[in-house]
Amino acid sequence: MVAFHCQQAIEKFFKVVIEDYKLSFLKTHSLQNLWGIVENHIHTTVDTDVFVVLDQLYIDARYPGAFGLLPSGLPSKDEAQLFYNATMEIREIVIKILFS
Repeated sequence: MVAFHCQQAIEKFFKVVIEDYKLSFLKTHSLQNLWGIVENHIHTTVDTDVFVVLDQLYIDARYPGAFGLLPSGLPSKDEAQLFYNATMEIREIVIKILFS
């Protein structure tokens, strides 16, 4: 569940940046695609490979029985922690963008 909700949160944070900077984009849920739009506005130390992994989770989670699964199965505790840490870092950056 943590991994799925991290994907959802990062997607929404990226879309907030897109709205705030009035950037154009096609309707997508892909973190990789959204990152390509916002990367010049968000300076982060997050390893962007996390977006690749979370995109796999999101796509698979759209189908019954696969909720919260990565292609390799359930994320480990370490993977879940990595996803959570990335989400919180993106959150802090977006908050600074919105309130600075």
